[in-house]
Amino acid sequence: MTRQMNSLLVVPLLVAGCSDYNLNSRCSSRAPAFDIEEVSTLESAWGSEWWVADAVVLDSVPLENPEATWRVVSVDVLVMVPKSHLDGTSVWPSDFEGAPLTIEVFDTTDLNDSQAQIFSVTQNLNTAELDWQPHSFPEMTSKLETEYMMAWWNFNIAGQTSDAPMTAEQFAVGLRWPEMGVPEVGYSDFNQACNRNWQVNADGSTQWQLNSDTSEDAMTCSWPMMRVETEIVWESEVGCE
Repeated sequence: MTRQMNSLLVVPLLVAGCSDYNLNSRCSSRAPAFDIEEVSTLESAWGSEWWVADAVVLDSVPLENPEATWRVVSVDVLVMVPKSHLDGTSVWPSDFEGAPLTIEVFDTTDLNDSQAQIFSVTQNLNTAELDWQPHSFPEMTSKLETEYMMAWWNFNIAGQTSDAPMTAEQFAVGLRWPEMGVPEVGYSDFNQACNRNWQVNADGSTQWQLNSDTSEDAMTCSWPMMRVETEIVWESEVGCE
């Protein structure tokens, strides 16, 4: 999935020889690698009810320059909070405020590969920092709610991947819930084959399981509502365009 590249960074690089030198430019461009809203729509809201982590496999960024490198720089997740919890009218105490969520990026399609590069960042939900919009579900969710507020929650992982270009032809992005139940996130109606969907079950296990190996219906795994931004870096002798 490609879009027009929207930013350029030019940094001169000096390469010295015995009697001459070349002045190269270090160029970079950021663009979405995956945007769930381009292929699907919001279907429901879920927290970690029967699992503690959920991940999907994505295609890597195509590189026109064979010497270029790429990396994931950020992930946006559509976080969902029942309207009554956000406006304080719920009869039940809200446990959404401050709830932690972890984003994990895997430079591999085998999420149990201990030798693969894995990057992660954990944040606690601060509802005052996000731009909320209302959403109504036609049926009750697992929280027995139909009226929700939703917001895109950004997880910046650029600091971890700055010195670690990714190399796999396919990679994975996962959500991990340090606490059970919250926060809820949006799930799409993008019901794809389960051979691209991994899960860690809430049974005390730590191993990722490929859902096509464990699911009775291996063709209907829904994907979390998320957006993945990547950066491509290359050197140029003629400047960045």
